[in-house]
Amino acid sequence: MAAHDLRNPLYAILNHNAVLLAQDPVARGPKYRELLAVMYASGVFMGHLVEDLLDVANIEAGLLQLDLTATDVVAVVARNVTRSRALAAKISITLGLLSLLSMKNR
Repeated sequence: MAAHDLRNPLYAILNHNAVLLAQDPVARGPKYRELLAVMYASGVFMGHLVEDLLDVANIEAGLLQLDLTATDVVAVVARNVTRSRALAAKISITLGLLSLLSMKNR
């Protein structure tokens, strides 16, 4: 029930954020659009968490049907690094992502 209650305001936030992203970012500077994009991506991530809670409820009720697909783990990690970069910078931490190929060549 809590997941259903969280979903409605979350999607309202995402929709309002999408409206701000569609506005002219030049007037507010490049950092404006970057921060809005991170906020939007975080909201989408939160939406996935809410959907996962609903899946748990379905698992417990014996109603879950799985749709298995391949996942690009590097892309998932890269998205999370991007989401966390602004917060890390506030405490003087620089986040980056080394590719697996460059690590093998060391």
